[in-house]
Amino acid sequence: MRLRVQTIAILFAMGVVGLMAAIAGLWVYVLATTRPLHPDPQHVPSVTSSAPRAKWTGAVEHGRAIARVGLLDQNLPGLSVAVGFAGEVVWAEGFGFADLENQRRVTPDTRFRAGEASKALTSAAVGLLLEQGKLKLDDEIQTYVPAFPKKQWPVTVRQLMGHVAGLGDDAGDEAWLSPCEKTLDGLGLFADGKLLFEPGTRYHASSYGWILVSAAVEAAANERFFRFMRSQIFEPLGMAATRPDSVNEAIADRATFYFPRFAGNTRYGPESAREGDHSCYAGASAFLSTPSDLVRFGMAINSGLRPGSGAQGGKLLQPGTVTLLQTSLRLPSGEETGYGLGWKLETLPLAGQPARMAGHGTKADFIGGTTYLMTFPERGLVVAVMSNTAFADARSVALKIAEAFAAPEQGRSNTPSAPLADYHQHLFSPELAALMTTTPPVTSVQPRTAADLIEQLDAAGIRRAVVLSTAYIFEQPSRKADHAEEKLKRDNDWTSRQVAEFPDRLIGFCGLNPLKDYALGELARCAADPNLRRGLKLHFGNSVVDYHNPAHIEQVRRIFRAANDRRMAIVVHARASVTQKLPYGRDEAMIFLNELLPAAPDVVVQVAHLAGAGSPEDEGAQQALDVFVDAVARHDPRTRRLYFDVTTVGADPTPDNARRWAAAIGKLSTRVLFGSDATTATVTPGGAWAAMRKLLPLTGDEFDAIAKNRPPYMP
Repeated sequence: MRLRVQTIAILFAMGVVGLMAAIAGLWVYVLATTRPLHPDPQHVPSVTSSAPRAKWTGAVEHGRAIARVGLLDQNLPGLSVAVGFAGEVVWAEGFGFADLENQRRVTPDTRFRAGEASKALTSAAVGLLLEQGKLKLDDEIQTYVPAFPKKQWPVTVRQLMGHVAGLGDDAGDEAWLSPCEKTLDGLGLFADGKLLFEPGTRYHASSYGWILVSAAVEAAANERFFRFMRSQIFEPLGMAATRPDSVNEAIADRATFYFPRFAGNTRYGPESAREGDHSCYAGASAFLSTPSDLVRFGMAINSGLRPGSGAQGGKLLQPGTVTLLQTSLRLPSGEETGYGLGWKLETLPLAGQPARMAGHGTKADFIGGTTYLMTFPERGLVVAVMSNTAFADARSVALKIAEAFAAPEQGRSNTPSAPLADYHQHLFSPELAALMTTTPPVTSVQPRTAADLIEQLDAAGIRRAVVLSTAYIFEQPSRKADHAEEKLKRDNDWTSRQVAEFPDRLIGFCGLNPLKDYALGELARCAADPNLRRGLKLHFGNSVVDYHNPAHIEQVRRIFRAANDRRMAIVVHARASVTQKLPYGRDEAMIFLNELLPAAPDVVVQVAHLAGAGSPEDEGAQQALDVFVDAVARHDPRTRRLYFDVTTVGADPTPDNARRWAAAIGKLSTRVLFGSDATTATVTPGGAWAAMRKLLPLTGDEFDAIAKNRPPYMP
């Protein structure tokens, strides 16, 4: 008996080990076979129908940068964007590919699956029928759809539209996708099931409920659902591209649809989405559309709600009807659901002010597409973003684009009085601050959190910042920290959590010592962290990287190559160690240019402190900067994605050295970024910007260029 138990235990352990090995093998295979869909960020294809009006040029340029970063960062096949303001589509552009195999580009006319944003369209149909007296929200659904069986509690149209009816939901990417001839045929998916709870007592999103709403529209209108939508909504609003999806007919400009091949993460690349017919879902999710059409719809819905629009009613619905549809339901507990009757409702920050948003998006696992429609009724602003793959984060792209267009809408100047972002910032965990104040070189440092940084950014009028993890300090040789590897990883995790507290303001970069044998593993771990995956911070001086040690250069080259493979930008303090008196100047800059930079051809490499340690008084740094400036001037292809941050000017420089630095900045033009380094309670981002303007002999236009410059990694 004991032998049998031992045998079973051994077999079980072998099975567990085998399963873990298989999972690890799959993970290694996925990482090894992941490739960027757009390997050259500077040449992502894009198509627009017309040039924007002069008023919107700055906002469109910003929007393009946001769209490209979203496409590249998420590794999406294609993305399409449209923006409307005051009744006019002011920008529409497609990025990437509608069909990867045939390299067919996304255009503003490319049709995508609208997914659950279809519910907002169907909500408008209900609104029309309400105004015509043909449908009542508090009627039981059987008034219009008698084929739906009575349940243990009554169910009303209002409850179905507000996701409080107690119906279950479909299986997402495992949903049944067979054709339905009539809207009523979709009831077969769910009609016999019991309610999950008493209607009105809980919120539970259900596409099944909107199949019933579609059937109610069909019955109340006495017209087939899709025909009613076309004649009463799409045609009057000029939504010529919006129609039901179909796998049985060739549809012009229809995108090819994709699904992430691993873990629901688009960054690991796509595979073809399984084909299926969405017709059973009717007004829940069956429409194809374009961002421009969705923007036309959003503007028409809200045309009577913007201040100054008068009281004559909107283009599609009366203002009172829209308000009804876009008011959150409330549960018996008093809690609002954040959902109206076909509209998701939020208050979001826009141009520094809270703004009411009514919109709709697609749930992550919707098969083969992602959509987000955002309307800001009081601002007259509408944004729509669509992609041809599931699990894309269209919402964040849409919100950032809305932010870009909100400033011009309010009549703000395109010339900033402060930088758009601080591209070189540090935080200090309590553990790291304690180390820095007790080990050589001793530095007076206090713990500094993301909240501290945000307070300083707000005071300076700076919207965004790049937080560069200083975890590598635990591996600084002079500090001799115990368990340094463990502490470095813990500090990167701390930085990740800090950045996550302000996701719309801060992005984080991972910090490591490139010479350590675990550096590649830590890089891979950071690449999987959503708060650190955008980039990497290296400090050659702190890590004592010797440009004349071939083993050092080869190891750093491996780090550059791995960061490039994972689409991580690199911020590098290239200045060799001052305390160790390592050589640094023209020769070392040539080594960087010839041996390191080519290992990261596809990502931004940002040289910190204008190639020095923060002061124009460093002659070696001036020589190194001259090498980089000359390479950029010669259009050396290795410098295509080379940027520099001007971070801390230090003590008053001599006039000659200040002029040398200023001359280099003038030649680098759009490649110089503002940074303020590790600020304190008294040394702030705003103070650093003011000091820079005082100490460097640059023109107003040159300072404005630095303030507005934006690298591709910053959305």
